[in-house]
Amino acid sequence: MCQGGVAAEEVENRFGGRFQEDYSAALGRLDRFEDDGLVDLSSAGDLRVTSLGWIFLRNIAMAFDAYLEEDRGRNARVFSQTH
Repeated sequence: MCQGGVAAEEVENRFGGRFQEDYSAALGRLDRFEDDGLVDLSSAGDLRVTSLGWIFLRNIAMAFDAYLEEDRGRNARVFSQTH
């Protein structure tokens, strides 16, 4: 969040795996943000938040929250949320 983006190659080099495959669900959730001009997604899987997107950074980052959908499905209490 502090850097305003993710470089797929850097993530792969640091943690292994294949970024676009490993995070395909999260990247799919970013389509609506891209359509609204809040993020730029490259064909390599890089993600960059636009200047307008900074206002919605927390919402954008929620696409990568592995527990958020699970908690919502169980009707668990979510302590920090935005809509």
